[in-house]
Amino acid sequence: QAAILTGQGSSQVQDLLLLDVTPLSLGLATAAGMGLPREGGGEDETFAVLVPRNTTIPTKRTATFTTYADNQPGVLIQVFEGEHPDV
Repeated sequence: QAAILTGQGSSQVQDLLLLDVTPLSLGLATAAGMGLPREGGGEDETFAVLVPRNTTIPTKRTATFTTYADNQPGVLIQVFEGEHPDV
């Protein structure tokens, strides 16, 4: 990476394309049963992954969540990173 940024090095190095990626998944803590559908079926109960690991950045993701109770006046959004399903 340093050779590419400084313009030094062989022509083989200059042809490389470097991409920034997220090393860990990024997601939101959710109430039990309020998660996003899991790959392979089922529902993740505590961690809704919005940006899977190794996704190139910058990226844009959208998801729709519902409140835990009707007429709830506000929500606390907690963003976590990692691979463990239990937040």
